[in-house]
Amino acid sequence: MPPVSLPRCGRRFGGAALLLLLAAGGASGAERTFVDAAGRSIDLPAKIARIAPAGPPADVLLYSLAPDMLIGLVEPFEPRQKPLVPAATRDLPKAPRLTAETKPADIEALRAAKPDVIVDYGDLSPRYVAYADKITKATGLPYVMFDGKAVATPEALRSAAQLLGRPARGEEAAGAAAEILARLAPLAKLTAEQITSVYHGRGKDGLQAVRPGSSLDEAVVLAGGRTVTPPGKGAFAMLTAEDVAKLAPRVVIVSDAAAAAPESLLRKALPPETVFLVDPGVPFRWLEGPPSINRLLGALWLAAKLHPDRVSLQPDELRRLTNALFGLTLSPGDFAAVLR
Repeated sequence: MPPVSLPRCGRRFGGAALLLLLAAGGASGAERTFVDAAGRSIDLPAKIARIAPAGPPADVLLYSLAPDMLIGLVEPFEPRQKPLVPAATRDLPKAPRLTAETKPADIEALRAAKPDVIVDYGDLSPRYVAYADKITKATGLPYVMFDGKAVATPEALRSAAQLLGRPARGEEAAGAAAEILARLAPLAKLTAEQITSVYHGRGKDGLQAVRPGSSLDEAVVLAGGRTVTPPGKGAFAMLTAEDVAKLAPRVVIVSDAAAAAPESLLRKALPPETVFLVDPGVPFRWLEGPPSINRLLGALWLAAKLHPDRVSLQPDELRRLTNALFGLTLSPGDFAAVLR
């Protein structure tokens, strides 16, 4: 099979979500037709039993709603995550990652897994819509896109749940998402002086800097923060510790605890009054790893850190929202250190 010709793209996210049931019947033996968030009419089987995520953001969306239907995860669970999820889903296999560099072997692996539908969650730009159409042509599989904007999370959850035949589960998760957004809404009225300057970095050294304006930055904005990394092409910028020091953030957020250790380059380069936070990630990284529905928990957690006079968050409350959003049953002990 020749390589699939696809438009160039950056990191994988997934497509977006107002799925409207239009009618029974359709082409290629499909028994129902939906219009997804990109406005595409998609023929689907009457019953969906197996779903393929297009990328890591779709992993999280679909795990929240129907983990038993997943053919696998694009990013399988890490050892730290496995104790936090049910045993039946801890070892879900790796699913093909659908990107501009998708190889013929990945297309064949996807076909062999026999999903009923591919689900994507993220950007709805024309190039990604064209990409989805090409994947459908290459695989013969319907490809449904859901809106990945953080503020659209309740709608995406409800729509995806309708697609999968899990409306009650979708309503539970959407209710938690809507509650979080309502609690964060007043922060949109903060003045420029009240917004907190934030640096957010990945990696053991914390120097893979998240740029402002991307899906990776949405949680910081919702939390009343402003990312100090200069804007530019791509979601990340590679900086030095000295570069970060010149940006003078009040708060530094890292995904790896090693970057916040006393001996780390960042700690040594920044003034002692700089606040360091480590993304707890229970069970998914909250701020952008991946940029999916988990960002709402990250935004609420971060808002309580940046603006404790405006947003409060208790461990039991965080546990309730996490369980509702992800369909899990986590214990109080899983959150013991999260809000310290």
